[in-house]
Amino acid sequence: MTPNLNALSLVPMFPHTLTSRPIVVDGDSEIKLILANENQESLQVSCDGHVILAVMPGDEVIIKKSVSTIRLVHPLDHDYFNVLRSKLSQG
Repeated sequence: MTPNLNALSLVPMFPHTLTSRPIVVDGDSEIKLILANENQESLQVSCDGHVILAVMPGDEVIIKKSVSTIRLVHPLDHDYFNVLRSKLSQG
């Protein structure tokens, strides 16, 4: 995804099947996850790999874009695609 897209990427962590794939949705979408009441495991939600919240069976998790924004500062010669090629070892 290029940085200028208004999009959300939902990525499953540690999927147990090969069919669990990331999904990209419009940035103005609101996703609601409702945890099944039958869950007996210790469940957690991780946000951007940092914030970890405990959730209980029957809880609802709502995912949406924040109203707050962030402005990133890059050098003048910064090129998103060069960085991407370098990280993917295609350079």
